[in-house]
Amino acid sequence: MNNLSTEEKISLVTGTGMWHTTAAGGLPSVILSDGPNGLRTQEEGTQANNDSIPATCFPTEATLACTWNPECLGKVAEAIADEAIEYDVSVVLGPGVNIKRSSFGGRNFEYLSEDPYLAGKLAAAYIKAMEGRGVGTSLKHFAGNSQERFRMTSNSEIDERTLREIYLRAFEIAVKEGKPGSVMASYNRLNGVYATENAKLLTEILRDDWGFEGAVVSDWGACTDLVSALKAGMDLEMPDSVGFHRKYLEEAVKDPQTFAALDRASSKVAALVEKYRPGAEGRTLKNVDSHAVAEEAALEGAVLLKNDGTLPITDPAVKIFLTGPLSVNVRIQGGGSSHVNAKHKPDMKATLEKCFVPADDAASADVILYFGGLDDKAEGEGFDRTSFSLPEEQIQDMENVLSLGKKAVFIVFGGSPFLIPFRERWDAILFMGLPGEAADTALSKLISGESSPSGKLAETWPFSYEDVPSYENFAREDRNIRYSEGIYVGYRHYDSSDIPVQYPFGYGLSYSEFRYSDLHIVSGGGKVSVQFKLKNAGAVDAAEIAEVYIRNPECDFPREKRSLRGFKKVFLSAGQEADVEIPLDDRSFQIYAHGAFAAVKGTYVIEVGSSLNDIRLSEEYSVEDGQIFTKDDFPQEAWKDFIYPAKGFFDKRSTVREMKASSPLIRLLLRIVKGQVGKIFPGREFDDPEVQMFWEGLMDGPIEAVAIQSDGLISRKLMTALIDDANGHHLKTIGDLLKGGKA
Repeated sequence: MNNLSTEEKISLVTGTGMWHTTAAGGLPSVILSDGPNGLRTQEEGTQANNDSIPATCFPTEATLACTWNPECLGKVAEAIADEAIEYDVSVVLGPGVNIKRSSFGGRNFEYLSEDPYLAGKLAAAYIKAMEGRGVGTSLKHFAGNSQERFRMTSNSEIDERTLREIYLRAFEIAVKEGKPGSVMASYNRLNGVYATENAKLLTEILRDDWGFEGAVVSDWGACTDLVSALKAGMDLEMPDSVGFHRKYLEEAVKDPQTFAALDRASSKVAALVEKYRPGAEGRTLKNVDSHAVAEEAALEGAVLLKNDGTLPITDPAVKIFLTGPLSVNVRIQGGGSSHVNAKHKPDMKATLEKCFVPADDAASADVILYFGGLDDKAEGEGFDRTSFSLPEEQIQDMENVLSLGKKAVFIVFGGSPFLIPFRERWDAILFMGLPGEAADTALSKLISGESSPSGKLAETWPFSYEDVPSYENFAREDRNIRYSEGIYVGYRHYDSSDIPVQYPFGYGLSYSEFRYSDLHIVSGGGKVSVQFKLKNAGAVDAAEIAEVYIRNPECDFPREKRSLRGFKKVFLSAGQEADVEIPLDDRSFQIYAHGAFAAVKGTYVIEVGSSLNDIRLSEEYSVEDGQIFTKDDFPQEAWKDFIYPAKGFFDKRSTVREMKASSPLIRLLLRIVKGQVGKIFPGREFDDPEVQMFWEGLMDGPIEAVAIQSDGLISRKLMTALIDDANGHHLKTIGDLLKGGKA
């Protein structure tokens, strides 16, 4: 990269437009496109998220995780890579591995699991498959990005042990095993420092500890200080900062340290472009049958939560009736930047009526299929959920259906847990999640018994939101978010505290039954593996997900009762038995203490089962060469809240929401923008999810990020005037604007 001029290096580290890198020094401009459950690529200048090229819509990550099948995620990634190559996309932005800290996370449908081991292993498989096709990935959102409220300015306060064991572990596995071409730095602050400027995160941990060799890309609009970000380890700011940052960087590179950072960053971006540019070696179409892959993923990700024998419906003469708010406009994906313009629009009624006899108003049906769950207004990017219950009208609708006394099956859609109404009264409950464009044919095969459900939950379904461990510290008014529950996230909390749940982590039924036997723990050469026999003892071909948990010895310091340390999905014909071996990794008996991971001495119990609450086999295992820790090794966390600037000290990182109370000019601007929403989003109401995402970004993004992405509506001068006005300098602001001087 020494043959590039300083100007060319500066050009490389900031994007062009919304989706392109900058062509410089003979390097082409390449496209980065949204993912990860399908390609969302747009023409430059397009404002609406949903206005993108038609592409295959696969199940979202929350549903893919329920497959517990790395091979399945690899197939999805390869299919997406095919379409990326077809449309000259170099990097697909995904997968997402942020831990599901709360059931209310608005973007949970885009993430894999509450468990870092499961999330990391699945993400690694996705990354390896896509990278193997010559298409880059961007592992996101790094790190501590667990909520949508104040997502661009909030401060995630996470103690070092919790950070390493829970919130970074999935990233670590994915980086080391998957080797993504890029990692996306998140919007939020982490322990007081923006992720894009966090040298500990981007350099010390990501590069020095984990050996990451790719490029670090900012989330879109997350970089508000390019000089600081480059010095911390970020390489590419996206999108184009329309000149806002360039002059500062041009001045700063006179400093040798900054120039060295620019040199490194531009080299990383150049390598990214060279490796993934259209025509690069290894980028060849395989013409994968993408829709078939989408159907396979939907089948494997569906979770049978309850069944009294009503499913499968094997008699084609059975009359069925479809009802519920999602029976016609079935929800197949989430909203926001991951929304795919699906090539296929599923038709549940037409598809199911090819297999069964349709009943005429519900009274004449043998079986009623009720389609319900979370809609686009309940969960989506840019906002968090506000209720753990379904809408009252949907609950009343269910009551009416169940009062008919017919066999009734609840077909559940959504990307997050909620309280299932009348759980005991349904004859069967089938969770489809957000199943992608092949939802109709996948459901038909599951209902008819052509395929047996084989998915299991990748997150716990609690009984109430008050049971969620982060309940007191999630999406509140204070932007300092204390992760005070520590390592007790998801099942680690419910299991360790013996809190009853609707459905436990790893839970899922089948049309068959499975028997486990002959457990052996094999150790040697520093490696440990779990061996056992698994038999399909039922009458139908089916798959079972065998899960390995390690129950920890009792101790006087915080440690979960047990944790997932291995899993394997095994497909077996009726009556077939197989030998299964699941290796344990070196973290299985370790915790993070005093700046390093270390094994803890003691007697553990290795458990094998069908879910967290359905253990079939167990055996003790002693760790003799570990360390002994006490509660004194883990002192009480001393939280250090970030002090957000108030009036008189507002700056370019302050938000419209913060400043509007003291700025008449900002309030006027908001009235003007709100009046233009109808023109920006024709035919949309203000509570539309995409409109909400736009509005929350406007209100809660740093004012400079809002200005950069305003398509020229907010100039640097106007931005400065708005800040001055909010700081109480009204006369100065008005004078500068009137005379056209530099504000």
